[in-house]
Amino acid sequence: MRLKQLLLMVGLLILFTACSQADNDSAIDVTDEVTFIAKVNEVNTGSLMVTPNEKEAEQKSADLISVPTSSAKLQDENGNEVDASVFKEGMEVEIVYDGIIAESYPAKILKCYEIRLVK
Repeated sequence: MRLKQLLLMVGLLILFTACSQADNDSAIDVTDEVTFIAKVNEVNTGSLMVTPNEKEAEQKSADLISVPTSSAKLQDENGNEVDASVFKEGMEVEIVYDGIIAESYPAKILKCYEIRLVK
């Protein structure tokens, strides 16, 4: 009887370990850089409030995202570095970030690498 219980426990342990591995393999793979296009809704000191374009995956996460400008490389449409004052409401921008969006409202990108003016 003890042998059956021991074998059952070992079998369950193996099963749970295998299920745990399968869950880890299907986890979202966050890459170092993710890019999306968005419209600037609001320009604040140290951040932009943007709405991702409808075709962007980020739109499924949030309709409004706060993006920090203080740590990001800011560029115009020609790749020239610019000051945050260049960005205005209604402009289209390309956001390059680490792939992580904090789930709050508005959502927040904490690590933004670049913000490029598209038009």
